[in-house]
Amino acid sequence: MAALVGGYSRPLALGTGRGIVFLAILLGIGDLSRDPARVLALMAAGALWTACLALAFGSLFRALAGRPAAATPATPTASALQKFRRWRRMLRQPEGWQYTLRLTGCLAVAALLRTTWPDHHFGWIAVTVAILCQRQPEALPLRVTQRAVGAALGVGLAGLVALPTLPGWLPAGLIALLGGLGPWLRGRNYLAYTASMTPLIILLFSGGRPAGTGPLVDRLLATAIGAALVVGANALLLRAAPVPPPNNLASRRQG
Repeated sequence: MAALVGGYSRPLALGTGRGIVFLAILLGIGDLSRDPARVLALMAAGALWTACLALAFGSLFRALAGRPAAATPATPTASALQKFRRWRRMLRQPEGWQYTLRLTGCLAVAALLRTTWPDHHFGWIAVTVAILCQRQPEALPLRVTQRAVGAALGVGLAGLVALPTLPGWLPAGLIALLGGLGPWLRGRNYLAYTASMTPLIILLFSGGRPAGTGPLVDRLLATAIGAALVVGANALLLRAAPVPPPNNLASRRQG
């Protein structure tokens, strides 16, 4: 539903894209908790706390620098009715459904594998699919390859920092460091960005506890499976019906 509704506008595509990723992460964390509702409440409180801190520090830095908030340039935007009509026209064409079908198909296979082998940590397949699957299929899976390699490197890094012999404060400090590096790395080196975000997610999954060799191997295998699912779905779609370049903001990459 989120993938389908996201085609309404670019802001909604960005928001729903992030929502899909966070939902996959939340489901994985919920499996490790005896009280999923409490986990959801804590994540909502964390999101609200982060937003409040961002507003507070932004205001503080602008005050110290002596400059007002940057004005957003006025750009012509379509009305809500125009966006709805454009979205409705898009849904009457196969191109309007291709992202939803690819994502749903890959997640269905991920759920099947997770159900078939419940003793393995194959919930990571869904997280990998949610991260790698983009609104526009990539004929040359360079970005998918970068994300997959970065995720694999991140799994290895998480294995090094989650050793039981390391002090307990290290995971908390590493979470803070990786969380701060993420926005800076994203626009400079996508491979490094993905490699840094993967151990961050794994540390959040494990609650800072040592993950052990078995779960890390499972997640490394799940990363490869998730990447293969996305690349395969893109290849099948492009072979069956090549998708034309996007002609509106809503159909661009979700980021």
